[in-house]
Amino acid sequence: MQSTRMFLPMGLALLSFAANAQPFNYDESKVPKFKLPSPLLMEDGTRVTTPEQWRKERRPELLKLFERHVYGRSPDRPKAMTFVVVESGKGALGGLANRKQVEVRFAGKADGPRMTVLIYTPSKPKKPVPTFLALNFRGNHTINEDPAIRLPHSWVRGRTKGEAADNRATEKGRGVAKSRWAVEMILKRSYGLATIYYGDID
Repeated sequence: MQSTRMFLPMGLALLSFAANAQPFNYDESKVPKFKLPSPLLMEDGTRVTTPEQWRKERRPELLKLFERHVYGRSPDRPKAMTFVVVESGKGALGGLANRKQVEVRFAGKADGPRMTVLIYTPSKPKKPVPTFLALNFRGNHTINEDPAIRLPHSWVRGRTKGEAADNRATEKGRGVAKSRWAVEMILKRSYGLATIYYGDID
């Protein structure tokens, strides 16, 4: 009798969740018609007519809307954050690149929350180079077989056999995602590449 009293409310609660479930729509043709708001119309209906009005009023308003409804708020810079170059090498990747690995320590401590930024730039730049910045999802060491890339300290999933042991990166994972990263092509075209493992942040 006691177990019946306990399971009956639980069963009713589960049924209420199922009853409230909304079906997913995977068919674009079933999306109802909607009109996108004009980027040059303020929320109060005022029309943007000058570049200054755009910079001072409408652009901040749009950024707030994206913050509220899409991306969320970016946290402020931590007060004690420090940047430490933990490794650098000239002539990496067969002389094609200079490599730098920078540890961003959010609390200023080596054993605190941190992320490692892997940066490749052309080995003989004539001027500062534009650089692609991207997150990677398996660890910095997976984008290239370069043996000097440090293994991540964070938890990793390990999608291929041996890539991780107990959710820690291993040497077997080195370069497993290189087909997704055109590192050499980027460098040969005089661009740089900087990447961060998302697990260092998330």
